[in-house]
Amino acid sequence: MTVPSDSLTRDTLRALVATRLDILPTEISDDASLVTLGMNSLEITTIVNRLRRQAIPVTYEQLATHPTLDAWWHAITKATQTS
Repeated sequence: MTVPSDSLTRDTLRALVATRLDILPTEISDDASLVTLGMNSLEITTIVNRLRRQAIPVTYEQLATHPTLDAWWHAITKATQTS
């Protein structure tokens, strides 16, 4: 899979999510439910907006429907490959 942005990697995405959840990045497994870890709709919206500012065209629905790091990374790479 290609890296979707010069500044975004799977590890930086994990760090971004961890910051929003106020937990350590190591506490987030690739397939963990981010909702179970405390992610809510406001946090998802904040992350979508941040990604869009980086020219990554993901939607709230893409992230909210499949709230795992793996699914988010897949959505991001797919969005950047087609944009």
